[in-house]
Amino acid sequence: MRTSAAIRLATETVLVDTSPELRLQALAAGLDRAGAVFFTHSHADHVMGFDELRRFAELARRAMPVYASPATLDDLHRIFDYALTDAGTGMFGIPIVE
Repeated sequence: MRTSAAIRLATETVLVDTSPELRLQALAAGLDRAGAVFFTHSHADHVMGFDELRRFAELARRAMPVYASPATLDDLHRIFDYALTDAGTGMFGIPIVE
């Protein structure tokens, strides 16, 4: 599978990238919570699992903070505009990311 990483800190877990297999990786690792995500860059193998962030946001009942370079954030806004606008809410009306 393509690489994503979960770094468990004292108070939360931070994801590094969201590979297309993020859901399978999270299930295999027993990862059911994430507090934030850091994108290293916007290549498809690092961002195409972005939609899986919906479930993490819904479970936490809050938007997930996203950290990335300005160029990567621009690409994320272009690719995932539907999830990064005011209308981009999950099942419970919670924004997916901020």
